[in-house]
Amino acid sequence: MWLLSKDFSEITHLRNCSGIDKTAHLWYNFHIERAAVSGGDLVRVKIVKVNTPEDFGKYEALLSKISPERRERISQMKFPRKKTISLVTELLVRSEISKALGIDRGKIEFSYNKHGKPFLPGGGFFFSVSHSGEYIAFAGDAKSPVGVDIQTVGKADLHVAERFFTEEEYSAICSSSAPEREFYKIWSLKEAYVKMLGTGMATPFTSFSVLSDDVKSMSFFKDCGDYVLAVCGKDIDIPQNTAYHPSAE
Repeated sequence: MWLLSKDFSEITHLRNCSGIDKTAHLWYNFHIERAAVSGGDLVRVKIVKVNTPEDFGKYEALLSKISPERRERISQMKFPRKKTISLVTELLVRSEISKALGIDRGKIEFSYNKHGKPFLPGGGFFFSVSHSGEYIAFAGDAKSPVGVDIQTVGKADLHVAERFFTEEEYSAICSSSAPEREFYKIWSLKEAYVKMLGTGMATPFTSFSVLSDDVKSMSFFKDCGDYVLAVCGKDIDIPQNTAYHPSAE
């Protein structure tokens, strides 16, 4: 069984994060904590809200802190907002891995599986990252693979659910008193689950239901109003009524 830790260190600002504090501010920072029977370790979860400039030039000095591959991708992007999101995503990942493993951010190297999921070639720490709108979410676990998904909430196309969700999930959406919120809940949980597997969209969404006991037992979900957050991890058991105590700037 898991509980959310009440240790909200680093809540006030993103400090000493190799430039993150210049591009974004901390939105929520919390841990999901395993009970002692499951090892007592923590899953790190962090959400940042990005300050998207009209001119990316003010952030160009930070490009030296990310990988050459990411710099090349950013150079091909047209819009400042997309450039900033991409930049902050890697800055956040490097910062969190550095803190978890006690290694220099600049020495972190990534490999990618055949589905494009990044991982540390030396092992020892699993992570996942997601972004939607101005939000970026990170989850990291030293014990087993983890997946995170964040979705900004807008008008849902329920035809997508009819086509790509299971019959059980689609029925749950149609019978819900708030079908659009239920759509985003199921969508984010599905994204988090396939990210945890490391397969992404190679695993058809119709091949599993996030309403099944097996998936529910390894899933955490929170509706935060203008966005929703989902986290999935192997070998865990997160009660659905878990207390959530984030602090926001």
